[in-house]
Amino acid sequence: MSLVEPEAGDDKGVPPHRHFTSRARVPRVPSVGRLDIRSVSTGGHMQKARRFATTFGSAIAVLALYPALALAADRVPDLKGKWVGKAHAIVAGSGTSAEPVLLEKDLVIEVRGQEGRRFWAVATLSGNGEKKNASFIGALTGRGNRTIVSTDASGYLTGQLVGPGKISFCYAEPVAVSCSEVTRTR
Repeated sequence: MSLVEPEAGDDKGVPPHRHFTSRARVPRVPSVGRLDIRSVSTGGHMQKARRFATTFGSAIAVLALYPALALAADRVPDLKGKWVGKAHAIVAGSGTSAEPVLLEKDLVIEVRGQEGRRFWAVATLSGNGEKKNASFIGALTGRGNRTIVSTDASGYLTGQLVGPGKISFCYAEPVAVSCSEVTRTR
């Protein structure tokens, strides 16, 4: 394709850099932003235009779905019911040189009520012929409401919902720590 000078008297307000045309006359076409129909129809920019349209369409789809994804992420898990597992505790010995005591007991947690992210429950520890009940309160927090923070009269519990119907947590008080994993039995 050779470029030629424009025909005489063909200025009509066209900027000087647009005077060169191919032998086949291409009509002036209004442009949209930086992309005009002539550049798209030449083939070289057609792929860029398609890529832009695809990317733009994908971005619109993601933005349209974002509220639904946010609602799903904020859904509060239902903790009500019975959870069963083993408590593995270590208790500090008396005195500075005493060995710590290692304990393992059966653990049943019954979440009796829940409103939103807040819940209340009773934990029952049993083993070696002993049985002890402790009431506690707690709340879900964090991404997806999967982190558990709770307290009773003696200490604090922090944990995570680690799978469907499974909680992993540790309980701590001044001279003892116990870590457990419980499974929902309903």
